[in-house]
Amino acid sequence: MAKIGFIVRGCKGHCKYYSPNVKWFVDLSCGLVSLGYEAVLYIEESEKHLKDKILSLNCKSIQVVFFNKSNLEESLQRFSTDYLIVDDDIPYMRKVLHLRLPSTKTGVFVQYLYGVNTNSKKKRSSSSKSLIGSLLPWRFVIRRYKKLLSLFDYIIPNSQTCGYILSKFYDIPISEVVYPPVGNDMRRLIEDSRNSPDKKGILIFVGNIELDYFTRDLKEEIIKMRKELQEPIKIFATDKVTAEYFTKQGFQTNSNLPVEELVRLYQNSRITYVPTAYELFGHVGAESILCGTPVILDTYHPFLEMFPMETKAVRIANPKSAISDVIKEMLQEDIDIETAQKAVLQHYSVVTSAESLIKALCINCDRSLT
Repeated sequence: MAKIGFIVRGCKGHCKYYSPNVKWFVDLSCGLVSLGYEAVLYIEESEKHLKDKILSLNCKSIQVVFFNKSNLEESLQRFSTDYLIVDDDIPYMRKVLHLRLPSTKTGVFVQYLYGVNTNSKKKRSSSSKSLIGSLLPWRFVIRRYKKLLSLFDYIIPNSQTCGYILSKFYDIPISEVVYPPVGNDMRRLIEDSRNSPDKKGILIFVGNIELDYFTRDLKEEIIKMRKELQEPIKIFATDKVTAEYFTKQGFQTNSNLPVEELVRLYQNSRITYVPTAYELFGHVGAESILCGTPVILDTYHPFLEMFPMETKAVRIANPKSAISDVIKEMLQEDIDIETAQKAVLQHYSVVTSAESLIKALCINCDRSLT
């Protein structure tokens, strides 16, 4: 069977399991070992704390190898794999391509799309880097990124939307789409829930106000919701700075929650509002559905590619409508949340994603490896 390795790059000790550079690779490893393949996670030493979380997922046959900047190549040679995958971070793509690993095929999992934010008016207004980039020719902005991508054996987008952008705007041929698994650590908790939760309140995902951007004046919308809705407003932030900002505004704010509390937060809310304007997959909306709570989005999130919209469990808000009005309307809808939940369970599991990865890697590879 094929042996597949993933490089989890470090963030100076600040990586969390749900960080984009961690979660996909850990969850895919779980799916691969359940299918009988070997999986190796190469994790930067600064992120050793991730091992406890990996072990808690009951994926004990995953091999975990810690490395530092000076011994990455030695570690990859010592614990060699047939395939080696990294995310589309430019420095790490360059590192992988410069390694001497002649018997290893390389793949890049695309979930960022360097340069794309220079095309967004909202992002340019809040980022000098994006503003400067928008003044340059597009081919110049993406030249280095595109060249690095093209040198990998496999270019794996995390959604059909991401793949379309790669092929049409970056002019890059792609491999099979591999969707990120959703709720790998949540599923057992959801299955163990015996009673229907007492749903109350609107959960609003505000992300990271320094990195994310929104199509609306989010603070103004939330204040209006608090005035017009007979529901408590609950804020879910991904970082301390954002959480403190909304706490000072007088909102019930949640951040850095253990998975048990996060599942309860989703389950106990009537609706989850996800206003982030740029997602190449959209985990929060999919996780909310998995936990049995319908979702309002401000823009299309690609987890909807495999989602039954006829269930009415997800609504994309009209940009000219107040979110408080959209919430009132959705609360009156006849929503088939069970069918919606089953769709997320089925289409975005670790096994389904791992099967897609195997299909992507075996298109042009030596069949004797599988």
